[in-house]
Amino acid sequence: MKTIYFQCVSILLACVFSGCQSTGVIQTGPNTYMISKSSAAGAFANTSQLKIEVIREANAFAASKGKIAVRISSEDNRPAHGLPSFEYNFRLADKDELSKQQ
Repeated sequence: MKTIYFQCVSILLACVFSGCQSTGVIQTGPNTYMISKSSAAGAFANTSQLKIEVIREANAFAASKGKIAVRISSEDNRPAHGLPSFEYNFRLADKDELSKQQ
């Protein structure tokens, strides 16, 4: 009986902590993109991990185009009731473009 209980709890926790939903990369304008991701973990969500995953996705998308992702804006939303989310808006830039600005 204890084994079944622990299996049920393990499955429930796995579902809660793996319940992230991402929009994927969406083009919002000329050379501007957005990624939004929410977590079904609610109050137990690791918002730092959510941000890391979104920024990594943006960087991977930029690298696939031979560019780098430059942040335009970001929004961290952690409502009292509901799903925490993170939205990241970025543009693509050439790698040498940033070195010229510095």
